Amino acid sequence: MPIDPVTTDTVQNGPLRPSRVLAERIETEILPHVAVGERLPTERDLSDKFGVGRTIVREALLVLELSDLIVTRKGSGSIKLKSKAHTSAATPLAEPEIGPFELIQARLTIEGAVAALAANVATATDLRRMKTSLEEHTSILQGPLTDETFHKVMDVDSRFHLEIAESTHNLALIRSVDFVRRYVGKTREWEVFLEIYERDRDQLELALEEHRTILEKLMARDAPGAQTAMRAHIFRKWGGLRGELEARGMPLDTRLFEITVEI
Repeated sequence: MPIDPVTTDTVQNGPLRPSRVLAERIETEILPHVAVGERLPTERDLSDKFGVGRTIVREALLVLELSDLIVTRKGSGSIKLKSKAHTSAATPLAEPEIGPFELIQARLTIEGAVAALAANVATATDLRRMKTSLEEHTSILQGPLTDETFHKVMDVDSRFHLEIAESTHNLALIRSVDFVRRYVGKTREWEVFLEIYERDRDQLELALEEHRTILEKLMARDAPGAQTAMRAHIFRKWGGLRGELEARGMPLDTRLFEITVEI
């Protein structure tokens, strides 16, 4: 029996993001048939089953992970942790409590420091891996910008940031970067950010050029330069959001636009 594709639903406070709709459907339609400790279907299988892109699937799995229903491990897929009956009422599929200002401030602080450390400790293998990601990023942008290629760009963009964290060989920092970046992906501001980037090749190419600058600083073992380049990259991407948020009448935390790049 075919599965109805995930569509935007509505709740009291407005439209519900497709990833949140999908998270609820996975919770009600998939998790009851998966025993605790067993793996969920793969991202590809869930994408095919519900008729959505894999980016939405990843966001939905993050919602479930933050609700302590599953855990996702690199290379192992997603594993069910508990049944809903054992889930605290304080952790339903709710909007994140961490605001966008705190998240961007955290990214600037953590990823800036991580880039500085990576400049000192990244191995030649680590740097080659980052270079390969940038080459893939470049190759994707040389073709037409479709929904599929845009999601590929976002995937390789995220991978580059995580590879920098992994090059520190510090598990606490790797997990910190991964957590903050994925939590940012739950905010409404991030949804607007994606919509802006999706139709702007110049912005995507600028982000790629900034990645190249970061890698150059890492390869030169320039820790202060890597930190500044990373902070400038994160700061610049969010700085252009203000007008779009105001035009949509969305709540605006002006502190987001008072952050400075300076260390």
